[in-house]
Amino acid sequence: MLVNKFKLFVPLVTVGLVSLGLGSNVMADQTKLLGQTQLSYSNNSMNNNGLNILQVQKKCSDPTKQGFNAVRVEAFKGSANIISFKIKYGNGKWDTLMIAQNLQQGSSTKWLDLRGDKRCLEAIAVIGKTSNNSSKPATLKIYGRR
Repeated sequence: MLVNKFKLFVPLVTVGLVSLGLGSNVMADQTKLLGQTQLSYSNNSMNNNGLNILQVQKKCSDPTKQGFNAVRVEAFKGSANIISFKIKYGNGKWDTLMIAQNLQQGSSTKWLDLRGDKRCLEAIAVIGKTSNNSSKPATLKIYGRR
Protein backbone atom coordinates (compact mmCIF):
# COMPACT_ATOMS: atom_id res chain seq x y z
CA MET A 1 0.00 0.00 0.00
CA LEU A 2 2.83 2.42 0.85
CA VAL A 3 4.54 1.66 -2.49
CA ASN A 4 1.38 2.65 -4.42
CA LYS A 5 1.16 5.98 -2.59
CA PHE A 6 4.85 6.64 -3.31
CA LYS A 7 4.35 5.92 -7.05
CA LEU A 8 1.57 8.52 -7.10
CA PHE A 9 3.56 11.08 -5.05
CA VAL A 10 6.77 11.18 -7.19
CA PRO A 11 5.05 12.17 -10.48
CA LEU A 12 3.03 14.86 -8.67
CA VAL A 13 6.17 16.39 -7.18
CA THR A 14 7.92 16.32 -10.56
CA VAL A 15 4.96 18.00 -12.29
CA GLY A 16 4.84 20.60 -9.50
CA LEU A 17 8.54 21.46 -9.85
CA VAL A 18 8.33 21.77 -13.63
CA SER A 19 5.24 23.98 -13.43
CA LEU A 20 7.10 26.25 -10.97
CA GLY A 21 9.97 26.55 -13.42
CA LEU A 22 12.39 24.68 -11.16
CA GLY A 23 12.86 21.76 -13.54
CA SER A 24 13.40 23.67 -16.77
CA ASN A 25 14.84 26.89 -18.14
CA VAL A 26 12.91 27.00 -21.40
CA MET A 27 11.82 30.61 -20.81
CA ALA A 28 15.33 31.85 -19.95
CA ASP A 29 16.28 35.28 -21.30
CA GLN A 30 19.02 35.49 -23.89
CA THR A 31 21.79 37.97 -23.16
CA LYS A 32 24.03 39.17 -25.96
CA LEU A 33 27.14 41.33 -25.85
CA LEU A 34 26.31 44.17 -28.24
CA GLY A 35 29.78 45.69 -28.14
CA GLN A 36 32.07 47.89 -26.11
CA THR A 37 33.02 51.54 -26.06
CA GLN A 38 35.32 53.83 -24.12
CA LEU A 39 34.60 56.97 -22.13
CA SER A 40 37.38 59.51 -21.78
CA TYR A 41 37.69 61.83 -18.81
CA SER A 42 36.41 64.76 -20.89
CA ASN A 43 33.43 62.84 -22.28
CA ASN A 44 30.79 64.87 -20.43
CA SER A 45 28.89 66.48 -23.28
CA MET A 46 26.90 65.33 -26.25
CA ASN A 47 29.01 67.00 -28.92
CA ASN A 48 30.41 64.92 -31.77
CA ASN A 49 33.94 64.98 -30.28
CA GLY A 50 32.91 63.40 -26.97
CA LEU A 51 30.15 61.00 -27.91
CA ASN A 52 30.96 57.42 -28.91
CA ILE A 53 28.16 55.75 -30.83
CA LEU A 54 28.15 51.96 -30.90
CA GLN A 55 26.60 50.47 -34.04
CA VAL A 56 24.56 47.46 -32.93
CA GLN A 57 22.53 45.81 -35.70
CA LYS A 58 23.04 46.42 -39.40
CA LYS A 59 19.90 44.52 -40.33
CA CYS A 60 16.93 43.53 -38.21
CA SER A 61 13.97 42.47 -40.28
CA ASP A 62 11.95 40.83 -37.49
CA PRO A 63 12.00 42.46 -34.01
CA THR A 64 10.19 39.48 -32.45
CA LYS A 65 13.14 37.22 -33.36
CA GLN A 66 16.09 39.63 -33.55
CA GLY A 67 14.98 42.47 -31.27
CA PHE A 68 15.86 43.33 -27.68
CA ASN A 69 13.68 44.32 -24.72
CA ALA A 70 16.36 45.69 -22.35
CA VAL A 71 19.97 46.90 -22.22
CA ARG A 72 22.61 47.29 -19.52
CA VAL A 73 26.20 48.52 -19.31
CA GLU A 74 29.13 47.05 -17.38
CA ALA A 75 32.29 48.90 -16.36
CA PHE A 76 34.80 46.41 -17.75
CA LYS A 77 37.99 48.43 -17.19
CA GLY A 78 38.06 51.48 -14.97
CA SER A 79 35.18 53.28 -13.28
CA ALA A 80 32.61 55.48 -14.98
CA ASN A 81 29.92 58.06 -14.21
CA ILE A 82 27.04 57.16 -16.53
CA ILE A 83 24.45 59.87 -17.17
CA SER A 84 22.23 58.30 -19.83
CA PHE A 85 21.87 56.05 -22.87
CA LYS A 86 20.80 57.31 -26.27
CA ILE A 87 19.16 54.46 -28.17
CA LYS A 88 18.50 54.53 -31.91
CA TYR A 89 15.80 52.04 -32.83
CA GLY A 90 15.47 50.25 -36.16
CA ASN A 91 12.81 52.74 -37.27
CA GLY A 92 15.37 55.57 -37.02
CA LYS A 93 13.89 57.19 -33.90
CA TRP A 94 16.06 58.04 -30.89
CA ASP A 95 15.14 57.50 -27.23
CA THR A 96 16.93 58.62 -24.06
CA LEU A 97 17.15 56.40 -20.99
CA MET A 98 18.30 58.36 -17.94
CA ILE A 99 20.60 56.42 -15.60
CA ALA A 100 22.73 58.75 -13.44
CA GLN A 101 24.82 55.98 -11.92
CA ASN A 102 28.46 55.59 -10.82
CA LEU A 103 29.91 52.26 -11.85
CA GLN A 104 33.02 50.81 -10.27
CA GLN A 105 35.12 48.44 -12.35
CA GLY A 106 33.31 45.10 -12.60
CA SER A 107 29.85 46.45 -11.70
CA SER A 108 26.92 47.05 -14.03
CA THR A 109 23.62 48.90 -14.26
CA LYS A 110 20.35 47.08 -13.76
CA TRP A 111 18.54 46.00 -16.91
CA LEU A 112 16.92 49.07 -18.47
CA ASP A 113 13.67 48.19 -20.22
CA LEU A 114 13.20 49.59 -23.71
CA ARG A 115 9.90 51.24 -24.55
CA GLY A 116 7.44 48.90 -26.27
CA ASP A 117 7.97 45.24 -27.02
CA LYS A 118 11.14 43.83 -28.51
CA ARG A 119 12.90 46.48 -30.56
CA CYS A 120 15.54 46.44 -33.26
CA LEU A 121 18.55 48.45 -32.11
CA GLU A 122 20.55 50.34 -34.68
CA ALA A 123 22.90 52.23 -32.37
CA ILE A 124 23.57 52.98 -28.69
CA ALA A 125 25.47 55.92 -27.23
CA VAL A 126 26.55 56.09 -23.60
CA ILE A 127 26.75 59.60 -22.17
CA GLY A 128 29.10 59.90 -19.22
CA LYS A 129 32.76 60.14 -18.29
CA THR A 130 35.58 58.23 -16.67
CA SER A 131 35.40 58.61 -12.87
CA ASN A 132 38.99 59.59 -12.22
CA ASN A 133 41.49 62.17 -13.40
CA SER A 134 43.44 59.57 -15.31
CA SER A 135 44.09 59.89 -18.99
CA LYS A 136 43.07 56.23 -19.35
CA PRO A 137 39.49 55.86 -20.58
CA ALA A 138 36.96 53.55 -18.92
CA THR A 139 35.99 50.60 -21.12
CA LEU A 140 32.30 49.72 -21.05
CA LYS A 141 30.57 46.59 -22.31
CA ILE A 142 26.98 46.93 -23.46
CA TYR A 143 24.59 43.98 -23.31
CA GLY A 144 21.15 43.41 -24.78
CA ARG A 145 18.47 41.06 -23.48
CA ARG A 146 16.02 39.24 -25.73
